Amino acid sequence: MYLRFGAPMLLFRIIDKAAVDPADRVFTIPNPLRDRARERPAEALLRDIRDGRCEQALASMEPEVIARYCARERELRMTSWRLADRNDRQTSSVLLFAVHRNGYPQFITGNVWVTVQRRNGVWQATSFDTYY
Repeated sequence: MYLRFGAPMLLFRIIDKAAVDPADRVFTIPNPLRDRARERPAEALLRDIRDGRCEQALASMEPEVIARYCARERELRMTSWRLADRNDRQTSSVLLFAVHRNGYPQFITGNVWVTVQRRNGVWQATSFDTYY
């Protein structure tokens, strides 16, 4: 139990400050014993968007933002993702995912940032950002 709850999120991180793309500038080795409670709502958000439930997944955002993101997500649907980096604070985290999309060459990934916050003792996805 101590190993799991006392384990740091990352075992190793290298940041290349010269890289242009955020996912390319960081190389991380996540700790397999880390607490993934912050990651679960972010991944659920990505699954909902991928599975065509974009409007519901982003319901807390402004209507014009929902319309813009959801239209693009239908065109360039996410097929898979991996956690590229995670920056934790006491009650929030920003998770960077490297995302594969339909319409992208297989070796190219896009970036998606999901912010999660702890509200009433529960981690919730509160923000989604990406560029295409």
